[in-house]
Amino acid sequence: MGPGCRLLDSVVGDDCTLTHVVSDRATIGDRCAVGPFVHLPPGSVIGSDITTGAFYTPGPEAVGS
Repeated sequence: MGPGCRLLDSVVGDDCTLTHVVSDRATIGDRCAVGPFVHLPPGSVIGSDITTGAFYTPGPEAVGS
C-alpha cells in the first residue's frame, strides 16, 4: 500500500500495489496495480491480475474475475 491510501473495511489480495486509493468496503484481488487517484465505492470488486488507470472509478459491477 502506497502513499495517500485510505481503506475502510476493504479486502486487498496478495502482491498488490495501491497508490492514492480511497476504498470503501471494496474487494481487490491478487496481483493488482490500482491507482493513482482511484475511488472504489462500496461493493466494488477488482478481480485478480487487473491494472487500473489513473482516476479510475468503477460502477458497482465486478471488474475482471
